[in-house]
Amino acid sequence: MARSTTSIQAEINVLETELQSAQSLLASVGSDNTQITKRRDILQSRLDYLYVMYDRASGAAPMFVRGVIHGLGRNT
Repeated sequence: MARSTTSIQAEINVLETELQSAQSLLASVGSDNTQITKRRDILQSRLDYLYVMYDRASGAAPMFVRGVIHGLGRNT
């Protein structure tokens, strides 16, 4: 099911806010910050995916698909 641009934008806003707080947490953590770094990587990859979805849904980056359809001209 397709998502609206407003719902995608809302999720983007939430993730960007969480990334900002994760960045401030990362600055205050000592040497063992692997869990926060892993969480940040997951959030960043989801955010990148959402930006692609938002651009496609809003028309800023439309998808172009090429294909070949066989059998339309004949009654087989």
